[in-house]
Amino acid sequence: MRLYSHFDTFELYNIRRGVGKLFFCFFASLFSFRRTLAAARAAFHRAMHRAASRTGPSSSFPAKASAAANRGRSAACTAPAAEAPTPPAEVTPASTEAPAPAEPPIPDWMADQPAPAFLDAEQQALFLRAYSAASFLMGCSTSGVDSYPLDGGDPPELGDYETVTLDSGWTYLVAQGRYARWEDFQAMLDGIFTPAYQEELLWTENMDGERFPIFTADGEGRTCFLELERGSSLEYGWADVPDTYELVSQSGDAVEFYLVGHYADLTVQPDETGARPLSTERWPIRMERTAGGWRVSEFHVPY
Repeated sequence: MRLYSHFDTFELYNIRRGVGKLFFCFFASLFSFRRTLAAARAAFHRAMHRAASRTGPSSSFPAKASAAANRGRSAACTAPAAEAPTPPAEVTPASTEAPAPAEPPIPDWMADQPAPAFLDAEQQALFLRAYSAASFLMGCSTSGVDSYPLDGGDPPELGDYETVTLDSGWTYLVAQGRYARWEDFQAMLDGIFTPAYQEELLWTENMDGERFPIFTADGEGRTCFLELERGSSLEYGWADVPDTYELVSQSGDAVEFYLVGHYADLTVQPDETGARPLSTERWPIRMERTAGGWRVSEFHVPY
């Protein structure tokens, strides 16, 4: 067997040492290279992250990946679709029919007739309608009931009156105008006067105390009236002063007031201006609230 001399041992040592250094340097260089490569990669990713934070996602991403990401973001951020709003309920159109006119119409001769200022709008309209109806119910002539225009606005074409004798024994004229039908005449009265006051207006009595109607209906539903005239007050006409009113009492259920008429003294000659001394007379009027609205329970005209 071969025994290694000191030299041989030293030489072997040096050879082994050199080989060890070679391997050490190799692995050290490899380790250093890996560290450098890792540092470079980290620096690269940091730079990319900063760039992305400033400019948004890189446009260099493949189209499919970008579309998938967008779909994911849209699914995550889009709120659920709201339910379709419930369509509004169908509204029935308002009627195009004109409301029924207030009866009776206000004639031209009443254009300057004042209404009491202390009444509300409904009561003032009622007063003027009562004043108009009073012209044939208690005024100059019962034939005034045929003086109103027809529904279309045309004046009635009045001919010779047909007469009819009713059960009362009295002979009546048959109306031809706006209120030729009793139902229309009665509806007009119902819109102005209380039932009790209607009876007072429509009926009268003779000197024997016999009661009979002034206005009534025949068997065919036609309006019939007695031909009565009483004339008018000359003193009232000559005075030519508008009526005034004095309130007596007023509440939510009733209104009482006076219509004050002015009358010229025709026994005295007029002065140089044509004026005569005047006097006044007060006429009571009463309105009551009913289930159907305000109605007149007493009325008078000054003429």
